[in-house]
Amino acid sequence: MENQYFETVTKKSKSFYFAIILTFVLFLLMLNTDLAHYSQHLDTKVPTWFVSLLLVIDTAILGCLALVYFYRKIGVYLFPVLVLLHHLLYEFYLSTTLLAGLHLLFVFLTAGLLVIIPRWKSYK
Repeated sequence: MENQYFETVTKKSKSFYFAIILTFVLFLLMLNTDLAHYSQHLDTKVPTWFVSLLLVIDTAILGCLALVYFYRKIGVYLFPVLVLLHHLLYEFYLSTTLLAGLHLLFVFLTAGLLVIIPRWKSYK
């Protein structure tokens, strides 16, 4: 007989909304840093292509967060990959550690364990 541990979990509860909102707020912190780099890229000698690449990745991260909200598994898989790629770009190109990206990754993985996994059967 199949174990049905999460049968009583509602699709969108307060905890689900809280996890999505918290992840979105931390995404905004990371986006703010990227926009600051964009506004100062001429003074700091950061190439325009690098800042543009970061903003494209930010747009993809926001799209993945929307996919997670609409119960799509591809969003759950791509979100941490894109955040990690964003972090690695900062680490290897600018030689800095973007803590907002690491916090975003940590919160998403924690939310995934607490909120997404019980609703995994609902994801398509």
